Amino acid sequence: MGPHGCASTLTQVSSKPQTASMTGQHISAEEWTRKGFEAIRAKDLPAALDAFRAATQGPGASAEAFLGLALTELAHRNHDAFGAAIDRALALEPQNPKALVLKGDGLMHDNNRRAALPFYRAALSNAPANPPPSLKRDLDRAAAMVASLAQDLEDFLRAELEREGFNPSTSSPRFALALDLMTGRRERNPGPQQPRMFFLPGLAEHGFYPRDKLAWLPALEAATSTLKGELSNVLSDTGSFAPYVMPETNAPQRDYQGMAGNQDWSAYYLWKNGAEVPANMAQCPQTTAILSQMPLCDMPQRAPMALFSWLKPGARIPPHQGMMNTRLICHLPLIVPADCGFRVGAETRSWQEGHAWAFDDTYDHEAWNRSADLRVILIFDVWRPDVTPEERHLIRSMLAAIDTYAGVPPRWEI
Repeated sequence: MGPHGCASTLTQVSSKPQTASMTGQHISAEEWTRKGFEAIRAKDLPAALDAFRAATQGPGASAEAFLGLALTELAHRNHDAFGAAIDRALALEPQNPKALVLKGDGLMHDNNRRAALPFYRAALSNAPANPPPSLKRDLDRAAAMVASLAQDLEDFLRAELEREGFNPSTSSPRFALALDLMTGRRERNPGPQQPRMFFLPGLAEHGFYPRDKLAWLPALEAATSTLKGELSNVLSDTGSFAPYVMPETNAPQRDYQGMAGNQDWSAYYLWKNGAEVPANMAQCPQTTAILSQMPLCDMPQRAPMALFSWLKPGARIPPHQGMMNTRLICHLPLIVPADCGFRVGAETRSWQEGHAWAFDDTYDHEAWNRSADLRVILIFDVWRPDVTPEERHLIRSMLAAIDTYAGVPPRWEI
């Protein structure tokens, strides 16, 4: 279904000439928006279009105004303008369910079914408990599209995994169950692990992973002074750090609670999304060599990830959960002032310079720096030691298949 269905109430609007009352007035964006919806109710499409265009030209334009503009542009069959207006609405209100549905509709109109799926899903997850009738119709359409598109994805995914050797009867039972959970064939029981993408059942539940199961930690800690020396050189050019959370343009935006584009939490990458960052590695050759000896996670377009991460004075990273429970995130503190803390699940710890740990980031976790100084740690991801080689291969194959299906780079975070 294309976007025409969402504008059915507008396609019947008459093409009256613009009225004098809609021109030559110096009024606010809010007032223009009100006039736009009045014109829609009066079935005066040209006046509505003029009003919404005026409402979105200057400061004070709202997501509601851009939604009105999108619908009236669509009724005029101006599909490019429709898409641009929806993008502006989502920039203002990333979780607006109406805008998310319309974004999905626009992608469907462009025959981009795979890109539409996450927008329809996001609309449903951000829907109010009791939506008004007009929004409910949009959400019902989104739910129907999700069901259809999700089945399409599952069929593609299982076919690709079969080519990579997956057999539900003989392959890892844990992975077979994980695939059923991910595709919605089965539901998992609630627990402390809450991955946003993939859950492999049967793994031991540890917020902070036991040190005695990570034989490589002492070697990492022994290199603290070397790593700190290279970090000092990096910090001489703070412009080389970039915000850890960057806004996305090809997928629905999550609520990052003010962290998107925020320099308070920033990163200097050595590996990013599975790719080396040669210029940064050249600045940190010893750090690169030490990390290369670690059991780094390797997943196409996702891992390894390795970075120096700073948290500015007074900053706080809000509670969040990671992508999948088959990896661990390692922290080696290098610059740690007092009054810095880190919570994983129900356990809170303070960083100590040179004392590393690894944790399961699918537990709810958060960090803070209540000091007057900068905090910097080395972060990287490793495979959980209890994930078998077969399961690692199947996970890599699954992710590659998802990327092939989506046709766009994945969204990923450490």
